[in-house]
Amino acid sequence: MFVKEIDSSIEEVEREYKLLNLLEFNSSRKRMSVIVRDEVGQIFLFCKGADKLGDGGRTYQHATTTHLANYAEDGLRTMAFAYRKIKDLEYEEWSSTFAKAKATIGPEREEVLENVSEIIEKDLMLLGVVAVDDKLQDWVAECIDKLAQFQLVLGCFQAMTDDILNQIKASYQVTVNEKTKDDPFALVVDGKALEIALGNDIRDHFLQLAVNCSSVICCRVSPKQKAFSFFDLESHRIFR
Repeated sequence: MFVKEIDSSIEEVEREYKLLNLLEFNSSRKRMSVIVRDEVGQIFLFCKGADKLGDGGRTYQHATTTHLANYAEDGLRTMAFAYRKIKDLEYEEWSSTFAKAKATIGPEREEVLENVSEIIEKDLMLLGVVAVDDKLQDWVAECIDKLAQFQLVLGCFQAMTDDILNQIKASYQVTVNEKTKDDPFALVVDGKALEIALGNDIRDHFLQLAVNCSSVICCRVSPKQKAFSFFDLESHRIFR
């Protein structure tokens, strides 16, 4: 793959990288990474995630943490970036372990892949953070209101930081004592809780709870969890 970069002379240059591995996002690690080899044979890991990723670059660690908190308070979606250089011998040993993990079959596969990913996602050098004003498009609020009037249950599957989620909950906090039995309820669940809730033992109970809520917000979920959750809810006729 080819990437355009700005070099030390502030000139735009095009460099070629070979993609070696892709470490997919999950709700436990809260990050995803790629491992690449550059034109001269050096191996790098580049990582992005919703939280701070590394203790490298300590000069800016405190300031970055403060900025992340401020961005979240403003309702912005945040993303942190980090990297590390990997020695050839370390990569060869890890790559063999990663290949075995990918070949794992069974319910423990995701956990095995997560553990192997965390082995290489260490000693990261923090590059910086970005914040995006992720506003709703025009008329979305009105559209949601109309759908709610037809008693359609609304589901939101999104990746958001804990700080932003807390802001949402604080803005719409209603105590049980203030509600009546006829008032609508909303369900907010994160990726870790969703993984447990969709387990075989309590799966039906959780889905029935979701059916009885007017809105369901699933945050910090992986792409696979989004897909599975949607089809599970659809099977219970939430979206029909």
